Amino acid sequence: MFRRSSKQSSLFEASTLLSPQRKQRLEDGWAGWFRRVALPILEREEPRFSVLYSSEGRPNYSVVQLLGISLLQNLHDLPDQAALDQYSFDQRWQHALGVGCDEADATRRTLVEFRRRLVAMDPEGELLRIVFDAIFDAGAKDLDISTAQQRLDSTLVCSNIRRRGRLSLGRETLRLFLRSLGAEKRRAVSKAILDWYQNVTEQSGWDDDKRGDVKASQLVQWLAELEHQFAEDPTVSSSEPYQLLLRMLREHGPRLSVEEEVTEADTSSDDEAAAAEQDSSSDDDPPSASPPTAAKRTQKNKRKRKRRAQKGKKSRPKQKAAHFWSAHDPDASFSHKGLGYHAHLTETCRNETTELLTHYDVVTAAENDKSVLEKVVDHLKGRGNAPDQLYADGGYASARNLRDCNDQGIDLRTPVHRGTAASDALSRADFAIDGDNIRCPAGHAPVRIGTRKSRHIRREDSPHAFFSSSQCANCPNRKRCPVLAPKNQSSTDYFIDLHPALIRRDRRWADQKEPAFWKDYQIRAGVEATVSEAKRAHGMARLRYRGMSRVRLAIAFKATAMNLKRWGRAARRRRADASALILQLLRLVPRAAPALAA
Repeated sequence: MFRRSSKQSSLFEASTLLSPQRKQRLEDGWAGWFRRVALPILEREEPRFSVLYSSEGRPNYSVVQLLGISLLQNLHDLPDQAALDQYSFDQRWQHALGVGCDEADATRRTLVEFRRRLVAMDPEGELLRIVFDAIFDAGAKDLDISTAQQRLDSTLVCSNIRRRGRLSLGRETLRLFLRSLGAEKRRAVSKAILDWYQNVTEQSGWDDDKRGDVKASQLVQWLAELEHQFAEDPTVSSSEPYQLLLRMLREHGPRLSVEEEVTEADTSSDDEAAAAEQDSSSDDDPPSASPPTAAKRTQKNKRKRKRRAQKGKKSRPKQKAAHFWSAHDPDASFSHKGLGYHAHLTETCRNETTELLTHYDVVTAAENDKSVLEKVVDHLKGRGNAPDQLYADGGYASARNLRDCNDQGIDLRTPVHRGTAASDALSRADFAIDGDNIRCPAGHAPVRIGTRKSRHIRREDSPHAFFSSSQCANCPNRKRCPVLAPKNQSSTDYFIDLHPALIRRDRRWADQKEPAFWKDYQIRAGVEATVSEAKRAHGMARLRYRGMSRVRLAIAFKATAMNLKRWGRAARRRRADASALILQLLRLVPRAAPALAA
């Protein structure tokens, strides 16, 4: 049953037992600031968390206290028990959260249960998003933070899993599925699979990849056998271990078979080479004559294995981006940065006092930065915090993003790439375009203008200009011009896609050749320090949780804690500066008094 926190102060608060000097130090520190500023915000947003509890039963532990403990825990990057120890025995934590020493009795089970309710009842993290936004709004108003200019970056976030290869992943997936069956249903499994599982369970730990050794082809065969065996069992087929077994077959089964074929081919070539070397030698041969011949054969075999491996890679099916790589965290995926998730952090820039985070987002590592930018802009615009300039790295740059941001009044300041185009290559920005009046850089007019599907902006029609082949083939700018040659025999005209988004992208490409662009773009580098702060000071590099919902929960607490830390430091620094200024003015009063009296 939901019950709001009591606002009545305890008679046994830490501050009541301190001397006036120590009490003043407590009020001037972070604990006093947190109690005066952050705690009222948590109390105001507490009723929103009533959806986590039923209308009957035992009253809940104070949501304000649990939120405060979680924020301070992530602010200091502490594990659960260490944070609860600070809550129970540290007077600063008790004063910050407004409790007495007799009330600070939260257990680890209480804290874990609160997070479990958040994940189960609010998997998208909307409740913590409201708390984050409320703290940002209050901090931006107090510090007069401008959101006109913001910067954005992403970083790889690793959950509490270990990276393994396909074969180890398949073994672990099979082991978890067999364990989930239970003893009764496990008896229906074939004897070979059951013997392997019993051998696995007798070992200690899962660190040894050689235990329960099984070939890739045999593993794929077992997985397929179990899939058909339990497909008609509604209890088993609807379970998560069974779904992971299906994902293993669908996403990694073909690759396992191909890799084993390449491995067996390599092994056979090594065996054949060793046998040939043994047959060609005799007891009468001098020992010194064999090493050069063996070395040559070894190099030759290495080249053969390399060619077979490359041939095997070409024959493998095209891999989808969102394959799972951990049976303990199916949401984690691979990207060029590694295994895990991508956390996107947006913050203000060019403010004198401090910078605050305006937005955070968590996606799988397989999702690229370009697709996330739209969600970031929509959220900022929906809250009225849309920037005039948004600085981001080249991973967010695309013709569509530049166009969409411009349509919403946002100047996306990000460098664009044109692949292998030379630095002196021409672009669409060099074309003179005024409605239907188009001229190429050489001054030639198109023979016609038509509309066709754009090759760069998916599912959108785009105007195309078609130029005479005789003019383009003999043009001195042909190698530098973006006009494309005809792709089929039915057309003889050169053409170029003149989609407005592509024109805007090429104009940006031309602008970034100027030093002024890069001088203005230097401000984006500051977000790298924010990412480093989140990873090094708040433990974002290696989380203690698994699964998208839990990872999102952890990032929400850490982003909110970072804003509280920055806001608190700036507020205390402003207060110290004001006190120093008043003290300096008081020192000048005695000197100015005689002059005023005269």
